[in-house]
Formats: sequence, C-alpha cells, structure tokens
Amino acid sequence: MRKGSFLAAAVLGMLVLAGCGSSGKRTAVDRYFQRVDAVERDFAGPIARAQRTYDAFGRSHAFATESFPQAARMFVRLRTKIAAVQPPPAARRVHRELLRLLDAEVALAHEVAGLDAYLRAERAPLAGLRRAELRLRTGLAPARTAAAQRRVFAAFAAAAGTAEARLRRVSAPAPLAGWHRSELRRVDRLRREAADLAAALDRRDAATLRSRLAALRVDVAGREAVAAERGAIRAYDARAAAVARLAGRVDAERTRLERLLG
Repeated sequence: MRKGSFLAAAVLGMLVLAGCGSSGKRTAVDRYFQRVDAVERDFAGPIARAQRTYDAFGRSHAFATESFPQAARMFVRLRTKIAAVQPPPAARRVHRELLRLLDAEVALAHEVAGLDAYLRAERAPLAGLRRAELRLRTGLAPARTAAAQRRVFAAFAAAAGTAEARLRRVSAPAPLAGWHRSELRRVDRLRREAADLAAALDRRDAATLRSRLAALRVDVAGREAVAAERGAIRAYDARAAAVARLAGRVDAERTRLERLLG
C-alpha cells in the first residue's frame, strides 16, 4: 500500500503569481497564494516526516505506533490553518478545491492510522494461531494411535478458539473489514474442523476424517483471507489515487488563474 503526501506537491506549486500583471484582482490573488504558501512552509517538516513514515508502511507494513495518529492530527491542523485564509473572489474556486484536497488527506491519514492500529492488534492472535498450526504438524507426526491424534486435534481446536475470541475483540477499519470477517470465518472453520476430527477419531469415522482433514488443510493455507487482504489493498490504492486526482484539480485551477489574470 502506498501513501503519498499529494498535498505538499499541490501547495508548493502555488507560488506567487508575480510578473504576470498588476491589477488589483491579480494582487489580491497573489497575496492569497502568499499566505497559503506561508502556511505550507510552516508544515513542511511534519509533512516530510509523515511522508517517510507512510513510505516505510507502504513498503513493508512497518508499524509506526504514534506516528500515524500524529500525522492525522497534523493534517487536521493544516486544514484548519488553510481554511482560515480568506480568498479573494477570483481564488474562491481554488480555495474550495484545496480544502477538498485537505479533507481527503485528513480522511486518508486517519485511514492509515486505523490500518496500522488494526495490523498491530491482530498480529498477536494470528501469531498464536500460527504457532498452534506448527504444533499441529509436529504433533501429528509421532502420534501413532487414535487417542494421541485426538489429543493433538483437540489442542489445536482449543488454540483456534482462543485466537478467534481474541480476533473478535479487534475492531477492523472499513478497508480491512472484509479481510477481518474472512479471517474470523477461517479461524472458526479451523476450530470446528479440528473438533470434528477429534470426534471422528473417537467414532472411527473414516469418511469424516478424510473430508475434514482435506478442509483443514485448505483453511490452514488461508487463501480466502489473502484474497480479502489484496482486495483491501486495491481499494486503499484507489482512494489514494483519488487524492492524487484532487491535487491535480488544484493545480489545474491554479493554472487557470494564471492564464485568466496574466
């Protein structure tokens, strides 16, 4: 997932439109852009730090603890500062577009903070489940009797139940809600499949053993959850691209004013 600070590029492009006319309207627009540019310069350092954090997250899902909430709060403050700049009539349209861009940046910053918080919270229960899957594999190899195999499956069912309960306490952000539901369904199936296998061993039910073991192998692979994660990433990238398009609209309106007042 990628997160770029499109705002920085857009606002930096709003340099003073000097040397292209001397009318009162042009002077008022120039002063507006000067004030906007001054606000942006005040936030240049925090924007650059946020960009580095987003880049690291996009490359490797590097967890950032407080960095993402701080970035979201920074964009809120920046939006408030820009909103306080009163545009002249000729610049009202670009001002509206800039505020729309800032609103999108704020929303995306909050979204990344939510993604980071979720990924950190779900890491522990899923890590516990992976350890249980490893114990399942290593425990079955030396288990030569039905009773021994039953104990291995029963232990895995209990571990999957614990992971499921912990995952249900994690609140998923909208972009990962599908992934979260998919993962919960997978872990629930793992728990039920392992419990069914333990019961089938007691009954010497060979047909159930074959079918449930095949299902367990598929769910351990977690293909459904992987597909859901990829869908969430695509949706997130689409929203980031929408922010980029808003930045392009801001720049296009600046260019329009240059031509109109030049």
